[in-house]
Amino acid sequence: MYIIVNTNDMSIFKEPSRPSWRSATYKTLGAAKAALTRTFKCFAKDKKSDYPRYNEYYFERNPGFEDGSAFKIMNEDEYVEPQVTDTGICPGSGKEMSYTHGINEPYYLSPLSESYWSR
Repeated sequence: MYIIVNTNDMSIFKEPSRPSWRSATYKTLGAAKAALTRTFKCFAKDKKSDYPRYNEYYFERNPGFEDGSAFKIMNEDEYVEPQVTDTGICPGSGKEMSYTHGINEPYYLSPLSESYWSR
């Protein structure tokens, strides 16, 4: 299985034209390369649109997205997820806390989010 990695922060990149419920893994190297091709076509088509989904700020914040230099295809077994530490006030207890998590973890799973405590 192969994944596309954003080399700016080493997070797993999810293809924008792929449905949200689909996995970010690809069975073959060719399938991952085809996903990058679809991504570049999506960005190019969007730039010509009257109402672009990805504005200039998106590309300034993510250097290398337009020309593909920010992406790397790698084997899923070789990927090591970077850890990030967030500090803030916990909505459930009101105390300040630090929370370390993987960079690909959704925010709603963090104890620093309101949705974590409202389940």
